[in-house]
Amino acid sequence: MVDLHRLWALIKINLIYRQPELTLRERKNHKSGDQLIKKFSLMDLGSGALLAIVFGWIFLASDFIRSPGLFTLMVVWFGVFTISQEIMFIYNIFFDNRDLNAYLPLPFKMSELFLAKILTVFRSTLLVTLPLYVMMLLTAWQARGFFWLRVLVASLAYLLLVILLCLLGN
Repeated sequence: MVDLHRLWALIKINLIYRQPELTLRERKNHKSGDQLIKKFSLMDLGSGALLAIVFGWIFLASDFIRSPGLFTLMVVWFGVFTISQEIMFIYNIFFDNRDLNAYLPLPFKMSELFLAKILTVFRSTLLVTLPLYVMMLLTAWQARGFFWLRVLVASLAYLLLVILLCLLGN
């Protein structure tokens, strides 16, 4: 059984290691610990929302029902973008920080360490792929049929796509 408090503590540490240059810059501004986590979380949510709004606005002009090639092109483009971001996050979190030796004297299981690292990458992937979710919701809105069923199918398709991108990136 995974202790959620310890898992959350590990995820917060990995969020700090995810972007080392940004962490160093914020530490020069005298931010540390929970201040860094709060700042990074707000930055992540802001950039994810900004991406979703900007691309959502652009996607409003597109009819993805009549243009399946455009839909496929956007899925592939965001897929490549997401995988490139994942590679950077995976490198920074798993390889570059070399933190495993620091955890050895602590009462963490290796499975908890790796689960926290994977969840941190997954969290980052969700934020990068928010425009895909907006695109799928707009496609559901443009389609005919029962609206809530279309939203449910779009949401499930988005989750499956994010899981697939995480598996391809890892």
